Amino acid sequence: MDRTAGLVGPSGAVGSGNVQGPQATDPITSQALAIAKQLKNGDFKNKEEATRKLVAEVLKEKLRMKSSALTSKIADALQDDPRLNQALERLWSKAE
Repeated sequence: MDRTAGLVGPSGAVGSGNVQGPQATDPITSQALAIAKQLKNGDFKNKEEATRKLVAEVLKEKLRMKSSALTSKIADALQDDPRLNQALERLWSKAE
């Protein structure tokens, strides 16, 4: 058996196993990075608006659901929790 077989990732590049650049591996991550970039470019009035957009995208993608009331409640809860708010701040800072 070839010893390098375990080092070749799905892209065929050696050593690419867990190394990811700014590319996203799933739709939610790519959408989150796109929203972060839009926030940086001024497409959103503020971080709260970007957070609501992110929550709406997660609900749409994962639950096939659209609810502005639920989106608002979840976004408010994310922003009110200090630990989750830090995670949001890290996400928003990832914009290129």
